[in-house]
Amino acid sequence: MVKSDTLLLISDAVNKISLSDEEFSEIFVSRQYLHLFDDVADFRQKAKISYELKDILMMAFITILERGKQSFTFISTYVSVNKRRFQKMGILKGDAIPSHDTFRRIFSLLDSSSFQKATIDSLYDFLKQFEENKGLSLRGLDGKYVNSSGRSKECDHCIPNSDVINIYELQSSTCICSIPVGEKTNEIPEAQKLLEQMDLKNCIITADALHCQALTTSIIRKNKGHYLICAKDNQQLLVSDIMSRFSDKRNARKIIREEIKDEKDKLVSSIEILKLPSGFVYEDFKDIRSYVKLTSHKRKDTTCIRYFITSLVKKEDILASVLNRWSIENDLHKFKDDFLHEDEFRCTDKKAIRNIVLMNNLIAQLTRIYMAFSGYDLYTAKIALQSNPYEELSKMMAIMSSKTLVEKIKDNINKKNG
Repeated sequence: MVKSDTLLLISDAVNKISLSDEEFSEIFVSRQYLHLFDDVADFRQKAKISYELKDILMMAFITILERGKQSFTFISTYVSVNKRRFQKMGILKGDAIPSHDTFRRIFSLLDSSSFQKATIDSLYDFLKQFEENKGLSLRGLDGKYVNSSGRSKECDHCIPNSDVINIYELQSSTCICSIPVGEKTNEIPEAQKLLEQMDLKNCIITADALHCQALTTSIIRKNKGHYLICAKDNQQLLVSDIMSRFSDKRNARKIIREEIKDEKDKLVSSIEILKLPSGFVYEDFKDIRSYVKLTSHKRKDTTCIRYFITSLVKKEDILASVLNRWSIENDLHKFKDDFLHEDEFRCTDKKAIRNIVLMNNLIAQLTRIYMAFSGYDLYTAKIALQSNPYEELSKMMAIMSSKTLVEKIKDNINKKNG
């Protein structure tokens, strides 16, 4: 079965905790400084440093979170206008303001791996300690264009918008990987390189039809993972085989059908699963064990049908994968475009793009964690963080660093699972 949402487990556990005066004092005293970027490697020569790296990154972080703008000019100006406030936070020392060139240089030269490891990976490790040990984790693979990162055809040097491959884990609401695609390649081989480097044991990879490639399925299975991938016109013969098997009357009794209804008991979609014969092989695709047909009834006049191939055989795992395959679009991409306006970031430097994307991923991750600890819904959590980001996140990080509270959360989760 697919693992439970880790953040929901934490949220339920936090609601059951009562604090003594001593425990409350422990948390209150630790609320001194928001340590988000302390461990990010600084590439600069110490003798030439005017601003600490952790402070520059925090200024950018707060500006992007509050205003949803990644422009380096805007960040510098925003810090200047709110100088006293940033000074009060302790992240602006003195009266000098980092220029837009300083912010641009930092994001263009910053070690992306160190940035990811010190922030997103660190929070991911924190969340993993609360995760259920049993079951499969669901990861969505999808590319996303940063739509203002290129130069139009009217320019002397036309540059296409950057395509960034993301791998998003649903259970922890963490984008565990974001890599820009090189200009002389495309999303397919870059995604295959990423998957090749990963331990995919107990993971399900979902992907759209672009990644319905025999080599991709082989890499996932070689690295101990499972897959559920959409099949479309780029694999016409495969789609024809899927359709013929679902329409074959001899398979009618083998098909498992599940109806998905809304709160008003109205049919939203139906999912049909056809387990394939033992030893089934289709060309070079690795370990196809089931075909899946999804029929959506959301539109009044038309139905939409999608087909999938998967290495899964259990109904519960297949249903969870099909129903949550858009989590990367709805939970991550939509959040970053609607709330952080990532598509408006104007920059052609690949490294700067990657680091801004990582900053946005971090904000999305922290917002989801904040929801779990605060009990707010997403809409309220975004407003609360935009209003008082430094104060609210300092409070949350203090709770996360409290050994007493972490153990209480674990105990409550274990009691529930026990």
